[in-house]
Amino acid sequence: MNRYLIILFCLFVSGCSLLQQSISNKNFHNKKMAKQTNLQENQTWMKLKKQKVQSKKEHIKLIDQFIEKNKDKEIVFSAYMFKAKLLLQIQKPKSACLIYYKIVKSPFHYKNGIEAYQKSARCLFKEGKIKKAVQVLENFIQNPKESVVKKKQLAQMQWSFLKNKKDLIDLKLVNLSHLIAFSTKIEQKKYWFNISKKLIDSLKISDLVIYANQADFFGRLAPYLLYKAGQYFLKNKKFSKAEKYFKKSLATSLDPNLRKEVKQTLYLMKKISKVNPYLLGVIVPLSGRRKSLGEKILKGLYLGLSIDKDSPWQMVILDSQSHPEVVRTHINDLFYNYNVMGLIGGLTGDTAEVMAQKAEEFFLPTVVLSQKRELTKDRSFVFQNAITAQDLLDSLIKEIRQNLKMNQVAILYPDDSYGKDYATLFSKLFIKKGGKIVAKEIYKPGEVDFKNSVQKLLQLNLDKRMEEFEKLKAELLQKKDISTRSLKLTPENILPVQKEFSAVFIPDSLISLQKIKDHFKYYGVKDIYFLGTNLWKGLNPKRQEFSFIFVDVPKKQDKDIKSNFYKSFIKSYAYSPGHFEQRAYNTALFFKQALDKNINTRFLLQKELKSINQFDGAYYPLTISKDQIFKYPVEVYKIIPK
Repeated sequence: MNRYLIILFCLFVSGCSLLQQSISNKNFHNKKMAKQTNLQENQTWMKLKKQKVQSKKEHIKLIDQFIEKNKDKEIVFSAYMFKAKLLLQIQKPKSACLIYYKIVKSPFHYKNGIEAYQKSARCLFKEGKIKKAVQVLENFIQNPKESVVKKKQLAQMQWSFLKNKKDLIDLKLVNLSHLIAFSTKIEQKKYWFNISKKLIDSLKISDLVIYANQADFFGRLAPYLLYKAGQYFLKNKKFSKAEKYFKKSLATSLDPNLRKEVKQTLYLMKKISKVNPYLLGVIVPLSGRRKSLGEKILKGLYLGLSIDKDSPWQMVILDSQSHPEVVRTHINDLFYNYNVMGLIGGLTGDTAEVMAQKAEEFFLPTVVLSQKRELTKDRSFVFQNAITAQDLLDSLIKEIRQNLKMNQVAILYPDDSYGKDYATLFSKLFIKKGGKIVAKEIYKPGEVDFKNSVQKLLQLNLDKRMEEFEKLKAELLQKKDISTRSLKLTPENILPVQKEFSAVFIPDSLISLQKIKDHFKYYGVKDIYFLGTNLWKGLNPKRQEFSFIFVDVPKKQDKDIKSNFYKSFIKSYAYSPGHFEQRAYNTALFFKQALDKNINTRFLLQKELKSINQFDGAYYPLTISKDQIFKYPVEVYKIIPK
């Protein structure tokens, strides 16, 4: 008997008692069938049952005499049950409970004994003896002579005792296994399995390993317990143990979808050890409207890895097409066929999310270039080289709250991942700093007419101002010097603007900004700030009628132009590098610093990358935060009309 078996056996003997007592108390496999009752004994019992006596106590004495004479016969069950009924009538519930318990502990099997098991368990439950109550019902369930219908009935009763208990996990698992086995409909089986799955998913690792080592105790739940143990050891990079549990799960009736996943995982584990330590995979857009960005990234990587100078480093470059499923296919190819050491890419939020997911799945050190939030959260193989939304908005909100003393702001944003992400985060951070979001409107991506959205922000619609509009309209109609034919009496024409905010945050492009500000101008709004992100980098400061505040990386300084990166880039490509080239170059340096130490496994590379807190980037030292994000300086840009 191995160590885990001993632990589990002790658990069941001392903590659970379910299996131990069902064996020690002469379980149903050893019970004898009670002798059949003949006609005369039946008639005698019926007369005794209906006999009129002076008191119930006297009636009980007569029943006891009958039981003594017929103690090994089937009829005695009816006598016991009737005696318990009388005891309840004379207010002796404990004595009645002892009768029920005596029946279930009897060495004889009674055909209609289910009622005694139910009542005995109910008595124990009321006394707070939940484990014993469950054990009593388990004794019945283990009886091979009873029907599945009756067993299911008692298994459901077990669950009613256990479902609200935070502990007694082992008992719950055994009970849930019964409920799955006894369910005849697929929907019922799914229902009970989903409850079981949630319970197993919440187990402490120590308990999970114990239960998985003795999975046979838990019947229908054995496959999932083994699968979860394999997942745990895989996540912790203990591949030999993970393989052991996964293979055991395949030897059970594992769900077909999980079986497919396990087979793929076992194949993955074989491929993990195969790696080309000098090969990096790069997935960037090389077609479509983001093609130019992908080309900029490649130039920065080539320069950072010194590809053109007999460098040992190599890259496999694939076109992301800015499509997440294309990226997913490429990563599989890079891992299984090229055996790349690391991965770079994920320029858009959705492609970066796929890369981050696959990086963890394949234990593949990866640097994503998207600004999308929480890409590195709970992911140890993912690093993010981007100015994050948090960095940008922290600086923007600090400027408008501390320096400009803005208290109330509106948000106008597109219904896409970028717009929603920035709008949500801005609102959260602004409120956290004591500000108030007084209005929020959303519009379709690529919108060309912002009339309706701006009207709602300026309260020029009739949602709350119908009475005011009707009054103004009536006044204008009464004036003799106003021609109603030439004046359209619409809300936007006659209602005065109501604006409670001093600024509006617009996380969208310069094209959208231009159209939005034209609408504000049309309605006569001038005293307002437009707030934006680094998408407004090319905003022309000349001849602006409104105030603009946006955030981006600092402009190049003299020392930047004198850097080796800048000079080398100009020499190689004959143009000044931008932020995409800079970030790609920094990514290459980040990988190179770790790979230069003759690392030959992905796990060692991940460990080395995680140890880098700071390194010399293209223009200045870069720090890596604890959540594995590159930290760039952020500058606030203001355009204020004179």
